Amino acid sequence: MKSKELKVLDEVYDDGDSLLLRNSGKEIRVNLGDIKHIRYGTKRSRRPTVIMNFRQDTELGTEVRFWPAGEDLLSWDENNDIEELIGRIYQANAKYREIQLEDIPALFEVRIATWENSNGAEELESLGYTYNVVKQMLKHTHQGWLCEIENRVVGFAIGNRKTGEMWVIAVLREYEGNGIGKRLLTMVEDSLWARGWLEIWLTTDPNEKVRAVGFFRHLGWEDWKMDGNRFMQKKQSDGMTTAKT
Repeated sequence: MKSKELKVLDEVYDDGDSLLLRNSGKEIRVNLGDIKHIRYGTKRSRRPTVIMNFRQDTELGTEVRFWPAGEDLLSWDENNDIEELIGRIYQANAKYREIQLEDIPALFEVRIATWENSNGAEELESLGYTYNVVKQMLKHTHQGWLCEIENRVVGFAIGNRKTGEMWVIAVLREYEGNGIGKRLLTMVEDSLWARGWLEIWLTTDPNEKVRAVGFFRHLGWEDWKMDGNRFMQKKQSDGMTTAKT
């Protein structure tokens, strides 16, 4: 089957929450939330190309492509403008909500997929984390939020309101770097501050090279102590130090 030839746009203007697209005398404006998918890379030629899929048919079709202005064979990581645009499109399509008990299987899938050197569900179970254990935690001591894109859970974060611990955060690799983890972490932090905690804490890998360490530091967390794992903390300037029930 012959592959479909995508329309190559003449001009693309980034207008914040929308894109203005022009091609062969036609002009349309597309909200970022109406872009179903965007990808960036090289295929037949070495010239970096952006391909976008729309949720609904437009005057320019459902798929278009364009070459970023001023590009000189830059790789994905080097193209900050396109990377930032992709992040905003993800955010426009992202839905955040509080975790419900029926979300637990999806949480396990995300955690296993993002856990470095993990042996999967068996290892989680060996550490005492089963569906039922997490269910009881969410019922009595823990609270969390998740992010969905296209009805798929792509990340989540959970805190322990009884101890002030930011217990776990996980975002699928393909969605990292788009502000999802930051927003989920902030939601847990805010919930713990609201519970009256003056200091909140977490544990992470002792290895400085693990990406999570830099992520937490970038968002204001500081090293607290080393005791097998790395303990980090974050302080609130006002509030109570006793957790509310």
